[in-house]
Amino acid sequence: RYSNLGAALLGEIVAAVSGESWSAFVERRILSPLGMSASLAELAPGDFPTLAGAYLRKRPDGSRGAAIPYATRALAPASSVVSTAADLARFAAFHLDTGAEAAATAPLSTATRREMQRARFVYPGWAGGRGLGFAVARRDGRTYPSHGGWIGGHRCDLILDPERNVAVVALTNADDASPALYSRKVLDLVGGAIERATTK
Repeated sequence: RYSNLGAALLGEIVAAVSGESWSAFVERRILSPLGMSASLAELAPGDFPTLAGAYLRKRPDGSRGAAIPYATRALAPASSVVSTAADLARFAAFHLDTGAEAAATAPLSTATRREMQRARFVYPGWAGGRGLGFAVARRDGRTYPSHGGWIGGHRCDLILDPERNVAVVALTNADDASPALYSRKVLDLVGGAIERATTK
């Protein structure tokens, strides 16, 4: 199931086993090999000015307050990775890859990625569940692994369509925005167009 506390504890385990901080491990073993050079595993307060401005929910008068960046401390392994749309597209492409990358440089094997995207816990009704780091939904006969994030006015959604080899990343900078709404609509439009083009 999904647990921020579980991810935070995993960060501590990674640090204990690797002998380095969890953030250094993630940057060295995941972000760097994937070419995610604009991403950081954990922001220091001095990095906060580099973030896109973020906003709170709209007030009754229509105005918005600015969301103030903050460190998540003990929960950082579950909440502090900062990235861009381009870098998240690289991450999505890695998860859709058919295994053509060099095994020596890949952070995870193709088999491990497929296991992460498989539902290990299924919700009542069998419409979806949880994989390892992914939500897994069933819709229109397809399985869609996805992951979203939301902290301090910054929201994101990444959804994979492994069958059509398509992914969508959406980023927003307001607490009341819904990146998942946009990512799924784009996936429907683009995925449908790809399917129609390949069946002609």
